[in-house]
Amino acid sequence: MHTDSLFQYMRDEAEEWDRLLNFLKQENVFCKSRLADIVASIDDEDELAKAEKFNDEFISEDEIIGFLETELKKQRRSLDRNKHYDEEILTQLTRQQKKLRMDIRRAEEIIIITKRDFSDFIAELV
Repeated sequence: MHTDSLFQYMRDEAEEWDRLLNFLKQENVFCKSRLADIVASIDDEDELAKAEKFNDEFISEDEIIGFLETELKKQRRSLDRNKHYDEEILTQLTRQQKKLRMDIRRAEEIIIITKRDFSDFIAELV
């Protein structure tokens, strides 16, 4: 792939990740709101403990998303700052992009699993 094309691909991918992280953040807010709505109606201690566990998971996911947003901002600044590409910079940015790609994929998987489990939890309560 031509160097200019590779840098444009990385910029486009970073933009895609930005949208994904914003979506995941919104989903987390929605889940926390749903949890707040139902927690007052939970009488069972085990169910209350599960609700607390989900709350903790949502808070952890917020922290993960915040960390990834920070890393993504750093990567985007590096991509924008390096207009004159040399092989060393290209290798470093490609390595960082790959790591970020894997981190975002893993975070997305974790958040999707938590959301699915939370939906199952709510369905059991109803």
